[in-house]
Amino acid sequence: MSSMSDEDWKKSVSVTLINADPKPQPGETSREVLDTANDIIHGERAQSYGPAEDSFARIGELWTTHLSHKLPEGKRIDAYDVAIMMTLMKCARAQTDVKMDTMVDIAGYAALAMRCAEKAGR
Repeated sequence: MSSMSDEDWKKSVSVTLINADPKPQPGETSREVLDTANDIIHGERAQSYGPAEDSFARIGELWTTHLSHKLPEGKRIDAYDVAIMMTLMKCARAQTDVKMDTMVDIAGYAALAMRCAEKAGR
């Protein structure tokens, strides 16, 4: 049994709630978005699926095949294009609702686009 009385407990909860800062400080949310995106693209997802550049290259091959009748001859969708188009898809979603996970995804796809560009020598 706890030695804290009901009245003491209520006071401690009240103090905790009063001292809790429900609004993040300026810059905290953006830092959280970037840190979370960084953790995702360098953490479990990378371990589960391998390098994003390789996955995006495979997606690009599939999209190229699917769109072959619409693409100019000899043109293909590469890993960089996939990362940019995934970013654009998330931007379209952000037009209707602002959610932390959407912003994390946008940041992650943008970072991966840069990696794909560097790998391709763009």
